[in-house]
Amino acid sequence: METAGRQNTTFGELLRDWRERRRLSQLDLALSADVSARHISFLETGRARPSRVMIQRLAEVLEAPLANRNDLLEAAGFAAVYSRAPLDDDSLAPVRDALVHMMRNHLPYPALLFTRHWDIVDANEMGRAMFGGSPAGTNAIELLLADTALRERIVNLAETLRGMIARLRVESRHTGGDVRLDDLANRLAADPVVAGSAVDNDLIQRHPFLPVRVRSDAGELVLFTATAEIGTAQAISLRDLHLELFFPADAATRTHFERLFKRTG
Repeated sequence: METAGRQNTTFGELLRDWRERRRLSQLDLALSADVSARHISFLETGRARPSRVMIQRLAEVLEAPLANRNDLLEAAGFAAVYSRAPLDDDSLAPVRDALVHMMRNHLPYPALLFTRHWDIVDANEMGRAMFGGSPAGTNAIELLLADTALRERIVNLAETLRGMIARLRVESRHTGGDVRLDDLANRLAADPVVAGSAVDNDLIQRHPFLPVRVRSDAGELVLFTATAEIGTAQAISLRDLHLELFFPADAATRTHFERLFKRTG
């Protein structure tokens, strides 16, 4: 959920907003947080003032993102708890180093580091090659929409875009609604490649995961992805990151990347 323009919103209004976004009744939230439904009602109407501990408990039940937990705390008159330090802050250097180490260790396969909105932060050597050399600062979804060369390399482009649409919408729902993620998902859904093609149910039945098929000089490569996040992140900029690791889905793809890495390494 976007936080801009929320400075004058009361704690009760924010709490009710998040409860409704999670489709919970006051009783549902009360049972999960081990308080009375009457207390939830009083918090939402401003008849009761929450403690810091209560806010943290409710935010945990509501699975509110860290930035929004800060909003709840500040709306109730408490100081923010979660760091707003930017990713290049000195305090985050150990995590940045660890992420670079993970991407390097993933070679010879591609790895890319993304923000919540799929802006590319960093990549290993193979990840940079996949997105045209120096992709940092660009948005991967915008590239899928506009980069003709990239689109032509993806054999199953319609299925890949549909997979991204579903993922963006899930990610938006998890954050309580994200305008930019919703916009990217809607633009992908309106893409002529998606709108003009049917869902391949046979593809879904044949694979336990959605493969990405890529044209190359060595033939068709087949990849799947796994996502890694910083599970203990207490800084908003870290919680918004995810590391996308590409893996070969067949022996030919594995061999191709191993040989390519040997030539370029």
